Amino acid sequence: MSLLLEMVSNNVPLHTWRKFAAENSSRSQYGGWCSKKLDDVARIIVNGCANGEVVDLVAREWDNLDSQYRMAITREANMALGTRSNNKTKGIRRLDERLGGRVLTTVDSRPTQRRMEVVGGRLRATNRPIDPARAGASRAYAIISLPANYADLPPAQKRKIQQELAKRRREAGE
Repeated sequence: MSLLLEMVSNNVPLHTWRKFAAENSSRSQYGGWCSKKLDDVARIIVNGCANGEVVDLVAREWDNLDSQYRMAITREANMALGTRSNNKTKGIRRLDERLGGRVLTTVDSRPTQRRMEVVGGRLRATNRPIDPARAGASRAYAIISLPANYADLPPAQKRKIQQELAKRRREAGE
């Protein structure tokens, strides 16, 4: 087992790994698996990433960890990103940078709209992400249909049209 997992199983704070390694240097190699549940180990490691020392240790031991531990840490880091304190988020990003992008996923989960375009005489399909602000605004104001001569109308008549449109929007929103 790696130094990281040995520290987690012995409830030693991860940021003290240099001191722990020096004190336990008589052991040539650590045992097999950690005694704690896989998800708990991953959560402890990801929470520890708020400290730069822990990021150094995890990056150093990453390739020696079993694939189950790497997957659990990756899953926990992706779930924790942006939901924990800013220091932990920075630590997770720093770990991802140190490992060359092997921790965080870069999947864009925004809804997309499929468009058919003609480029250079060829038909090409593209998936474009939908802007949520634009989609919400178009839903809210979809009922608006101004008359063609709206710009030429007197202010009193424009006000009357705007009041009527506002009334329709309120009725549609209910």
